[in-house]
Amino acid sequence: MKMNRIQILNIFVVVSMLTQLSCEEVPKKFETKYNRVNIATWLYENEDQYSNFIQIMEASDLTDALSSYNPNGDRYTLFLPSNEAFKKFFEESEDFNNMQDLLANIEFTNALSRYHVVNRRIATNDFPLGALQDTTIGGNILTIAYIQGEDSTYFKINNRAFVEKEDLEMANGVIHVLDNVLIPIVYSGFEWLKENKDYSLFTEILELTGLDDTLGIFITDEQGRIKNNWYTLLVEADSIFNKHELYSIDDLKQVFSPDRTDYTQTDNDLYQFAAYHILEGSYFLADLDDSRNYNTYAFLPVQISASVEIRVNTGVEVFDSIFNERDSIYKYIDYIQIKVNESNVAVKNGPIHFVDQVMELFRPPRTRRTFQFYEEPVIFDIRLEANRYIFNRVEEFTILSWSGTDELIWEKRGSSQESANNQDYLEIEGDFSISYEIPKILPGQYGCQIRANYEGDKNATIQVFLDGKQIGGNLNLTTGGASGANPYRLKNLGVVEFPIYDKHTVTIRSLIPGKFIWDFIRFESSMRTYDENNQ
Repeated sequence: MKMNRIQILNIFVVVSMLTQLSCEEVPKKFETKYNRVNIATWLYENEDQYSNFIQIMEASDLTDALSSYNPNGDRYTLFLPSNEAFKKFFEESEDFNNMQDLLANIEFTNALSRYHVVNRRIATNDFPLGALQDTTIGGNILTIAYIQGEDSTYFKINNRAFVEKEDLEMANGVIHVLDNVLIPIVYSGFEWLKENKDYSLFTEILELTGLDDTLGIFITDEQGRIKNNWYTLLVEADSIFNKHELYSIDDLKQVFSPDRTDYTQTDNDLYQFAAYHILEGSYFLADLDDSRNYNTYAFLPVQISASVEIRVNTGVEVFDSIFNERDSIYKYIDYIQIKVNESNVAVKNGPIHFVDQVMELFRPPRTRRTFQFYEEPVIFDIRLEANRYIFNRVEEFTILSWSGTDELIWEKRGSSQESANNQDYLEIEGDFSISYEIPKILPGQYGCQIRANYEGDKNATIQVFLDGKQIGGNLNLTTGGASGANPYRLKNLGVVEFPIYDKHTVTIRSLIPGKFIWDFIRFESSMRTYDENNQ
């Protein structure tokens, strides 16, 4: 493997520092936050506190990796369970009583060690409220929760382990010490609920309606390919149902479907109630936008607003009121709230979040819908990594397809000077046709808009089709960007009327061959905003 100039320089600096340290008296314990040794060396220097993790590191052949730089990214992050954490783990475990039992199961040992190492250096200042920016070296997702104490904020990983010591800087990454061992996730969202008795009623609803069969880890698409099954669950605990005097599955049947017993039929009200709790796609708390509608497995989307609190279906029903003595007024609680500190439970399919009220179906108002290709699983998996990705196998894609050219490019730019929304875009060149199946949109009138690169002599002239019918005129993309520094332009295509809640297909065809750099497609619910774009 060839090393670039920066890698060679980093190695030279580390070697020089270690040479200097060898001439001095090196303490047996490293007490400061900043250390110029690699992760593995630091572990050995602190063996009395971390000997258990050292054993699984050695047994799973991770020592060399944690002694060197990450060949695939910006160093490593080690979430390090202390010996005390392993003691707690063995006391709780039904399968392992001690280290000998654990090391005897080499498959689980390998998964456990790799589950604690993330493929990028992530300091606590960069922790999101939700999934980390990169996966573990085993390909799993870890999540962060913020727990507010009296004097400070604590970080909790996967809703299981608190960070006891943070941001221990090493030459090849950063260490965060945990008070508990993280357990590799091997279960689906439904399997997690099945194992947690506090959610038995919602679990029974999923089984009764047959929706449990749709919530496996993998699904088979229309082409017969096995794909990851991404979804998000919004769930009421049994205690939430009990507050409304719903204590059994028979109570729920009586409330939601008193006159029908065909619970597996999609138009059954109990089926719709359950399906309304399943969002299409994976959305950790940090992924929830300011305010928008999220498609569900039901006939209607759910409205979520994320600010200081994360609220669901605001203004639908008044659940409670709080009297403000200073102003002598009541504050009405007219929304369902996602329990932030309990949510972001990571499973193989995405997160599970918990709500504080029974969440019944409600048709929310229409909102602006902007689509940037993230529904495509291939792009979803790489959307956070700045890089230029070239694809030449159309059969790998699920909702994107193209013809007339060999390659499709998706690029994520790391520079803040990139004018594309979220600094990413699709690129295709030649005499092409590209189609994008967009998620379901509420019925109603929308202004259809496309944002693309309009500056470039080699750009194409294109036609846009919506569900097979051309919308708007021919678009010459060679000139007319927003400004000299911004080559992108938001172009109105026309007003459309959607009669039902359904998916739609956008197709772009080159009239004059060339390059097409596509930022997004948008459906604007506000006709005033749409009209203002023409000015």
